[in-house]
Amino acid sequence: MNLIQPIPATRPVAVRVLEKTQQDLELLARVIGTNVADQARAAISIYLMSRLLNEDLDSQIEKAKRRFEAAVETVRSTNPAQVGTESPTKAAKVTGVQMSVRLDQVQLSRLTALALVDDNTLADQLRCALDAYLKEQRGDERLVRARARLDQEQAERSNQFRVESANAIMLPPTVSVPRYGYEADEEVAFLDF
Repeated sequence: MNLIQPIPATRPVAVRVLEKTQQDLELLARVIGTNVADQARAAISIYLMSRLLNEDLDSQIEKAKRRFEAAVETVRSTNPAQVGTESPTKAAKVTGVQMSVRLDQVQLSRLTALALVDDNTLADQLRCALDAYLKEQRGDERLVRARARLDQEQAERSNQFRVESANAIMLPPTVSVPRYGYEADEEVAFLDF
């Protein structure tokens, strides 16, 4: 009897997500007692199941087939002398933080196929999976309380920083200088007039 199970081959896939998405994944992981990677994998699994069980998937696949057939015909009929004369279109830039998710081959294949059906990218599919998952989880009372605590802590730190900054501007600098009649460790305030 073989007790060691083979680990399925995984591949890291990088995706840029909004900073809020990253923060919410971290917060959710902390509340549930897991890690961000587990939350991302759960999001992807749920997303794949919902997409594969969608009643409109067959019609979406048929539309994608027609779109690809037209694209293949365009490639076949293109004059090689004209290749490279058109300027490439720029992809929409997503600002945020970079995260990496390990996907097994089945997940990677399914997400890639859905990206082809939806005429977008693998990264777009991952962002959709994470966003849909977090939208569902945002109603979780534990997450709402944790988000409120985090927001309050950030507001307190911001307020403390403002107070410290204002004090630094308003108060004269203090330096330790040995002077006649003072101990070397005493702080003496110098005022410039």
